Amino acid sequence: MANRREHRDEDVENSLQTRVSMPAEELSPEEKMRVAIREVVDFQGLDEEEILKGVDLSSDQSILELAKEVQSRVEETIQKKQSQTTPEDMLKKINDACLALSSTRTQRRLPPFLKEYEPLKGKTLVMVDDIPMILTSFAAGLTVATDGKASFIRHADQNMDELVQEIMKYNPDIVLMDNSLSKNLIGPNVIRELKKQGFNGDAVGFSSAPEAAKDFANAGAKGFVDKVSSTDPIIELAKLFSDK
Repeated sequence: MANRREHRDEDVENSLQTRVSMPAEELSPEEKMRVAIREVVDFQGLDEEEILKGVDLSSDQSILELAKEVQSRVEETIQKKQSQTTPEDMLKKINDACLALSSTRTQRRLPPFLKEYEPLKGKTLVMVDDIPMILTSFAAGLTVATDGKASFIRHADQNMDELVQEIMKYNPDIVLMDNSLSKNLIGPNVIRELKKQGFNGDAVGFSSAPEAAKDFANAGAKGFVDKVSSTDPIIELAKLFSDK
């Protein structure tokens, strides 16, 4: 990938030096944009407005610098498009998850992706609970919110280490953890063990017992969401990851 990018940088530089006959500082921002788009964006079939969003065309960058910035955005956009999950894939993922949890429900239509879910989009999320019905009730919403990157683990008879290893194999960005998993196992202790074993993501308490929020905080959780009282628990979860 690095070699391909270096070659493309050289191609852009050579082409720009050949085609642009006046110094970069004499070109208007619009002319800079045209050259950069022609050399980097158009032949890849991507939307010009999408690529240029946030690019400062009034800066003092040279054409080559601007072209490289746009080129970087092109590569990011292509990578993002390639990693997006199709609606069909998402429906299959939801139904496969429900089937694995011994549920006979079939999701025939995806719930809408709400704008409030945006902070969760593309994040790898694992939800852990001991009640299959609760897991399946959140399967569709969390799958859509994460763009197909949600997984669901039912705690049955796994011991602490087995559960931690099952979670870690997903390399999650977010672990959504129930409080009372069994008589002898509570969510905050699982979070502590995850961190001991090198988990670098964020853990969130996700329980119908609001009094557990303090225990989750003491275990190092990023926050707590009441999965019953909240109007939309997924929106409340997304707020924890919002930059605002």
